[in-house]
Formats: sequence, structure tokens, C-alpha cells
Amino acid sequence: MSDFTQFKAINSKLKKRFLLRKPNFSEASQQFSDLSQDCKEFKLFAGHCCLASARCEHSLGNTNMELQALLQGARYFAEGKEMNAAISAYRHALLISAEAALPYIYTELARLYEKHRRFNEAAIVYEEATMYREAANCYMDGHLYDKALTCFNKLDKQKLKVNDEISIFLLKLFLYDVRRLSLEFPVVNYTCEDDDIISLNILLESLFYFETEHGEGVEIKSNIIAKLNPFLDGRQKELLSLGDPKTESNEISNGLFNLRI
Repeated sequence: MSDFTQFKAINSKLKKRFLLRKPNFSEASQQFSDLSQDCKEFKLFAGHCCLASARCEHSLGNTNMELQALLQGARYFAEGKEMNAAISAYRHALLISAEAALPYIYTELARLYEKHRRFNEAAIVYEEATMYREAANCYMDGHLYDKALTCFNKLDKQKLKVNDEISIFLLKLFLYDVRRLSLEFPVVNYTCEDDDIISLNILLESLFYFETEHGEGVEIKSNIIAKLNPFLDGRQKELLSLGDPKTESNEISNGLFNLRI
């Protein structure tokens, strides 16, 4: 008996109606689940078996088992690069999930978008989950820098990490007219004995004053950026490159610097 024939046979049992008997949803759910395991190399089919199992669990009122079946189905679809089916299963799972399970479901969905470089959609999912740091980073990956800054601004200032503060500083520096900004330098603490922190702040201040004065010394700015790079992550380095005179004209044509006020 082929796998599809088995699927149809299980499904047929559920459609039969007897005068004094109801379909055995519990048995059918297990059979669909077992079939998904047997056919796990065929991701699309295995995913549909999981969804069939989830429907049975829904009929039984077993929300937790329905949730697990939906998530497994979503994962099979994701592995089979069936994005729309995976997203639909994750969204259904979010609707029925207990609050405690929501963060990891949101994270799985967002990471699926990230894997396919759909950074804007990943960021939106993280925002739904109020995971603003992750959302901001995704917006930076997608070069949506104004939205990234908005998300960073939603973070509790007491919970900001040094890396967050650096990103906020650079975003403000390159999104807005620095002459109209009153920027707080990240992790400015002149009593700090950490030489790296002190060096970082000196370099950021140098960059700020260079931008404020609209300095024309390309070599000077390049030297500041070169010294800053070891302190920065990949997103911040890319952001810094947008202010580099060698690339700025290209970014202006893409509309990024139309955000200046």
C-alpha cells in the first residue's frame, strides 16, 4: 500500500458516520503522526500528515497536541522550502499557543524569514513578539535603518547593551543632520579603566566632530573608521561604510540619505 493510499484510507475512516459511533480521532491522529515519521524524507507529504494529525487533535480538544503537530508540520514544510505552507502553520500555532510558548514560536518563524534573507518580514515578527533588539538587527540587515532606530528606541534604557548603544549612536549619526543632534556617546565613562572602552569613545567622538564640521579630510575619516572597525560588528561596519565618501554617492541614489533632517 502506497503512502498516499494509507493517507486516504485513514482520512476515509474519519468521514464515515455511524449512528452510534463517532470517528476515532485519537487513533487517526496517531496514524497520521506515524505516517509523517515514516515519510519524513518527503517533506511536503510529511507536513500534510502533521496537519491532518493537528486537525484530529483539534476535534478532540487537545490544544497542546494540536500545537505540537502544527509545529512539526511547519518544520517539515520549512525543510522542504515550502515557505507559504510553513508560515501558515506557524501562524496557526501562534493563534492557539499558550503565552509561555509564544517567544520560541515567534523566534522560529522569524529565523525562517532570516534564513531566506527576508529581513523586513523577520523584523516584523520580532516586533510582534516585542523582541525589539532582534527586530532592530533584522532591519539593519535589510538596510531599513530608520525602522532599526525606532526599535532600538523601544528598548528599556536600563537593558541596553554596549553594542546596542554603539548601533544607536551610528544610526543617529548617519540618519540625521549631526549639527541638530545632541548625541549621547555610548558607554561614556571617563572613570572607566578599560582601555578599549576609552579608545572606543575617543574614536566615536572624533567621528562625531568630523561629521559636525563636515570635514573634507577623506584620509582622516578613513583612518578613524579603520581604527573603529575592530570594535564593531558586521552590521555596524556596513552602516559606517555608508558615511564613507567613497560609497556615499551610491547610497544617496538609493534614497538612504533622504532621511536626513
